[in-house]
Amino acid sequence: MTVFTTIAIIVILLVIWKVYSTVIWKTVMTGSDLHSEENIREKYEQLKSEGIRCKLKSEIQNRSVATTDLRINSHHQPNPTVLKLLVHRKDKHKINELV
Repeated sequence: MTVFTTIAIIVILLVIWKVYSTVIWKTVMTGSDLHSEENIREKYEQLKSEGIRCKLKSEIQNRSVATTDLRINSHHQPNPTVLKLLVHRKDKHKINELV
């Protein structure tokens, strides 16, 4: 196999993995401040204890979003990361049963 073919296969597999991950896991909560992150972590522990498949994902916030957020909320420096609570799509209905 040539180097080009190997790189093409890797890129295709990465795209397939990204699409698969997006379809399987659904975002149910996001937060970028300490209070929101604490609530998300508490909800994550609650869902885990109920047997719901979930995971936490931390993403770096887009620079333009952070700049806009800083202009709107000039009283504090925004956190450059966003914490997301993701739930497996087949377990999403179980969240409604908990309420």
